[in-house]
Amino acid sequence: MKYPIGIQDFEQIIQNGYVYIDKTRLVYRLVTKARFEPVPMKRVFSFCLAALLALTALLSASCQTDKRTGQLLQQADSLIKIRPDSMRTVLQAWADSMSREPEQVRMRYRLLCVKAADKAYMPHTSDSLIRLLADYYTSVGDPHLLPEALYYAGRVCRDLGDSPQALDYFKRSLDAMEGNDRPELRGKVYSQQAPVPDRIPEKGNPSIHGLLASASGLFRFS
Repeated sequence: MKYPIGIQDFEQIIQNGYVYIDKTRLVYRLVTKARFEPVPMKRVFSFCLAALLALTALLSASCQTDKRTGQLLQQADSLIKIRPDSMRTVLQAWADSMSREPEQVRMRYRLLCVKAADKAYMPHTSDSLIRLLADYYTSVGDPHLLPEALYYAGRVCRDLGDSPQALDYFKRSLDAMEGNDRPELRGKVYSQQAPVPDRIPEKGNPSIHGLLASASGLFRFS
């Protein structure tokens, strides 16, 4: 028997005697008789959220907290990209239990809180926490979390109007990614590096600085 591996031309398959299984009847039955249940993204998120809450309960009852908490935070990180506003509520509910975790876990949790707030477009009112996180991950040299911590440090400083410090954090984030394949994070850092002038030119006096200021306001990526 000859198998049509890599051949997608139906005429060639039939004429050259390749093995062919006709599933037309099965397709017809599937289309006319089967019931399709589309699952909306909201339901998928609700399921993931329920799974997280279940993991939280297991975490409270388990002695192996380090491993389970790491898995819990990893899933939370993934869900922040989908529903950051809802995950902020979940993270806030974990605050008490996380305060009893080792320093490494607490820092990861705090970074997720900053990330969720930024993703939800919550205004940053202080840089004390993110500076603490940036200093911590710089000291431990975490190759995965250090670039992310520095990126969000730049985001916070940028929102607070400290453009020089923000650009310094963005540069350090790029330096920390040297040799690492992080195209998504690298693109976000580049998108934040447009210079922001301290003073926008007055009306009737357009300049390149005014254009940059307008562009900076339009292209704000999270």
